[in-house]
Amino acid sequence: SKTINAYLKDRANNISSVVANTSNKTITLDTINPSEVSISDEESTESSITIKINGKDNLGIKSKECKAGNGKWFTASDDGTCTIDSGLEEDTEYTVTGRVIDVSGRYTETSTRVSTISKKFNGTGKELIDYGPRGISTKILGDMYRFVGTKADVDNWICFGYNNAETDCTEDSEYMYRIIGITPEGELKIIKNKILKEEEEIEFIWDPSNYSTWNNSLLFKRLNGISNGTTKGYEGDTNIFVDSKGYPYMSSSSDWYKKISEHNWWYGDIPSLWDEPNPYDLPADQMYLAETGQLEIIVGCVGGCDADIPEDDYIIQKWDPSQRVNAKIGLMYIHDFYFSYSLDYMNNNYIACWPLGSEELCTESWLIPTDPEEEDSVWESILVRDSESRNLGGVFLYYTLNSFGEHQSWPLDSGWSVRPVFYLSNTVKIVGSGPVSDPFIVQA
Repeated sequence: SKTINAYLKDRANNISSVVANTSNKTITLDTINPSEVSISDEESTESSITIKINGKDNLGIKSKECKAGNGKWFTASDDGTCTIDSGLEEDTEYTVTGRVIDVSGRYTETSTRVSTISKKFNGTGKELIDYGPRGISTKILGDMYRFVGTKADVDNWICFGYNNAETDCTEDSEYMYRIIGITPEGELKIIKNKILKEEEEIEFIWDPSNYSTWNNSLLFKRLNGISNGTTKGYEGDTNIFVDSKGYPYMSSSSDWYKKISEHNWWYGDIPSLWDEPNPYDLPADQMYLAETGQLEIIVGCVGGCDADIPEDDYIIQKWDPSQRVNAKIGLMYIHDFYFSYSLDYMNNNYIACWPLGSEELCTESWLIPTDPEEEDSVWESILVRDSESRNLGGVFLYYTLNSFGEHQSWPLDSGWSVRPVFYLSNTVKIVGSGPVSDPFIVQA
């Protein structure tokens, strides 16, 4: 503390005696900045950021303020809550600064990083195309707008069958799916994120006998809820998705099930993976044309194929587009997977995984089959147009895709992972922004 006397000083620097009628004043000189300044309780919307500014001072706090980047300062309320509600863009990270100012004007600042969120979408599948979630293609790939990129680059998480605010729809939830693409009419093609649960250690075999065509297979019937428990005498012949014990929301009488559209699922009878040249060397755009019967491909050679075989001996044909079955539940096609990682699609640059020439790119695809409970590669059943393959030494075959992007054929009574695929009606409403932390949620 100091005693202060008041004097007058003229322009010639003459100093008076103590000014009359003044009394001695005692003041405190402040040389200490506010301390323990911190930021907590960060919250954000698509256009605002709110923080709480904490701090102490030896003489007293006059005010607290905050700003984003080089923007203007906003004044906090008495409890330190400070909201920045102008000058912000959605889905953007900002350096947010908070400061505590004491009664003498001294201040201390601290900063943190806070991001605004993406504006939540609320609408139909067709409107979602215009909304443009991260990773959606800007042109039609095959027959739909598709999500393309790595696991971290697409916002296509979607909750289906979830209608309970007390239940978290997390990455490992049985309700969590991924959007493969959106048809021009607005139907969402989605695939289950987690593989199906196997009940009572029953493997998800394709078929126990020589019925390898998709519409005749046991797997088709078990997925679509039309297995009667006695088909072909197989003891594991129980429903595994529709009308199964494990997925009540997929009851054929439920409102959720009614949101699924029936579709024509292609199947064929070309044993292409066993022939050379291998048509599965085709890139995504041509693979789609081949699987939909729009492209002639080499399926074999007269007398067998080798390097010297003349082109006249190639066996060339199209898949028959009439070979299809109308159903609600299917599996993904090879072209679905191929399109999912063709990052340079705007230049029509599509890369095939088979033979293995692009392993790193293929394994980074968001659609690659994975299972956190499996350390080794996961093999997932896929729906290819050659699912009715040749009888090779008395063994009929079906096909899978693994975690390295490889395709492999297996005997029909082998059991591998299954992730159902289906289309949601274009009248379905969804809300959300698409990342795993804020997935789209199908409205009940």
